[in-house]
Amino acid sequence: MSIYSKILQGIAFYFLMQPLQAATEVRLSLVSWVGYAPLYIADAQKQFSQHGVDVKITSLSDNALLVDALKKGTADAATLTYDQVITAIADGLAIKVVLPIDYSNGGDAIVAPKTITDIAALKDKKVGFNYLAPQDILLTYALKKNGLTQKDITPDNIPADSIQGMLESAKIDAGVTYEPNVSTIAGLAGGQKFHVIFSSKEAPGLITDVLVFAQAFIDKNPEAVKGILKGYLDGLKFLKDKPDNAQKIIAAALGVPKAEVPAQLATVYIPNLEEMDMVFKPSEDMRSLFTSGKLIGELLLSKQAVKTIPKTEDTFDASFIASLVGQ
Repeated sequence: MSIYSKILQGIAFYFLMQPLQAATEVRLSLVSWVGYAPLYIADAQKQFSQHGVDVKITSLSDNALLVDALKKGTADAATLTYDQVITAIADGLAIKVVLPIDYSNGGDAIVAPKTITDIAALKDKKVGFNYLAPQDILLTYALKKNGLTQKDITPDNIPADSIQGMLESAKIDAGVTYEPNVSTIAGLAGGQKFHVIFSSKEAPGLITDVLVFAQAFIDKNPEAVKGILKGYLDGLKFLKDKPDNAQKIIAAALGVPKAEVPAQLATVYIPNLEEMDMVFKPSEDMRSLFTSGKLIGELLLSKQAVKTIPKTEDTFDASFIASLVGQ
């Protein structure tokens, strides 16, 4: 054996004997939602581990619990709606959006009896919706587009899951809720009683789900954050390339029949990598956090949910998506 062969053999033996670098653990909290499909897929397909991260997913029952998990330090990352991000940062929580996950695309809607034909007809009517939630934001936007404000209606603070019962008992004239409640209400009495008068499909980007990380985790583990995003993109590709297999995974994650998954997926829009970058740039497009965030921030301020509105550019870290674009 030549001296060169011995050297190469020695180098190979050295690297083989080195311990494999342990994957970085990431504690991710979320709620069940079809828009998180790429996350479910990446977890089921072990695509995160291929990028050096060991993701521990915890599914919680309420969106509000996600912010609590970040505050208590029991989660490194969470899926939030952007209004939650604004409120949490205004309250002093050090988090950053690193990824836009999905836009509600009809998944949130204002439903009413068929005697109420449009938003303008809500004037002086009693409308039920969850205060300071995405439903509140959608209603505010719809009213504004029609020259109205919440002062022109009688608001009633009602959880989204209770809207159906309140409508059926005529305790409210209209209500704001989300899927699958929207489809259930619209299908009552053979579809002859209630209908959608406005949905998030008419306001793309207004209700955005995002992935956030604790700033301390970003500072300490930037490569792990990037690994999560790479795994997510692998999951998104799997969703598009192998829809049948993907729907089985989503159905299992949501606890619903596979046959229901396509209809649920149709109520959200999941942007691809090339579309994600624009979310972090100023524009008049509602999908830009600068535009949707302005409307959301003004609403939260008007209802004294926040004392100040954080600067939009302080709510996100666009560097991770930017580093992946074009790779």
